Amino acid sequence: MKKVGRIIFVIIGTIIGAGFASGKEIYLFFFRHQKHGLYGLILASCLIGSIIYMIFKLVDKCNINNYSDFLKNICGYGKKINNILFYSIQFIIRIFLLISFYIMIAGFGAYFEQELGINKIIGIGIICILCYYSFKKKTKGLIKINTIFVPILILLILYFGIKNPYNYENATYNITNIKNNWITNSIIYSSYNSIILIPILITLKNNKITKKENILISILCTILLFVLGKTIFFLLFNLNNIQNLEIPTIVAVSKCNFIYRYIFGIVLLISIFTSCISCGYAYLEDFEKEKYEKRNKIICLSSIFISQIGFSKLVSMLYPVFGILGILQILLLIKAYIVTS
Repeated sequence: MKKVGRIIFVIIGTIIGAGFASGKEIYLFFFRHQKHGLYGLILASCLIGSIIYMIFKLVDKCNINNYSDFLKNICGYGKKINNILFYSIQFIIRIFLLISFYIMIAGFGAYFEQELGINKIIGIGIICILCYYSFKKKTKGLIKINTIFVPILILLILYFGIKNPYNYENATYNITNIKNNWITNSIIYSSYNSIILIPILITLKNNKITKKENILISILCTILLFVLGKTIFFLLFNLNNIQNLEIPTIVAVSKCNFIYRYIFGIVLLISIFTSCISCGYAYLEDFEKEKYEKRNKIICLSSIFISQIGFSKLVSMLYPVFGILGILQILLLIKAYIVTS
């Protein structure tokens, strides 16, 4: 159970980043669909749980050691057309992981500026330094950070869910009803999260996960993702004009109790840090030792400039686009899983 717990914390820490904890992802992909958004959360959680199960099984059965091995396996590497597919997907995934890393950095800076009145460049500088030294420790750093911080993150989010005073039974939505594409949005949400998650899952193969442990991990992750997503979902009922807020959940919890604003800030900063580490490491992991060290310095320094674009804009513009591209990877994964089963 100790091993299972560590793996679950790494997975949850990877998915629950700045977009999730801030409420921007939940608003964009689920809350706008009213009650259908809750159905979407169930669907998305189940899809991510299924992806976790398939990846662990495929990694074990095909002896996959890194992300390049995984892509070669699902693309059928060898023929010219398959090689083109492999390099295209590899390029797209690397770009997405790098952009996701920059989004988390931007989210950290946005919190410092919006909540503490400190220039965002200070927050960005702090998290860049933390990331640089965490990446130097590689997988050990990733697991240790998530094992320490993610349990705190989960407990705090659930605490705010319990303390949320909103009357759900009389809930009204002051936004446009968008029913028709909640399924599509759930699939897109799952697919772009899988882009970040799959490289991290592959690095966990050294834990020698059994079939029973794989099933348990997949089920518990599914349940946790839904419960945490639902908690954020209902917090958003306390707000008007959500689309204009950089960090909606901070404003929502402060309406329950002003001191909660700062306590939830801890939730947000932890979630940003854990997901930031996952995105950055997933990007770096596929490089050889010399390039790994060089790229580590480059991405940490470049994030100081690129993250100036703004957290909210990056989430709204880029996540849906890469989510659509990530669907191709999931389809190839399902095909490879069926073939090897």
